[in-house]
Amino acid sequence: MNEEKLNSLLSQIDELQQIVQTQQELILYLMKDIQELKAQLIKTVQTNEKDSL
Repeated sequence: MNEEKLNSLLSQIDELQQIVQTQQELILYLMKDIQELKAQLIKTVQTNEKDSL
């Protein structure tokens, strides 16, 4: 019985590790997207400032 519980817990830990890894990858993609959006925003603001002069 104890071995079954242990195997079950180990399996759950493996699943959680996989979930965490997937979330970390998603966070990295989101951070990259945010950096690209910031760069686009800066470029747009600079263009608008030049146009308004």
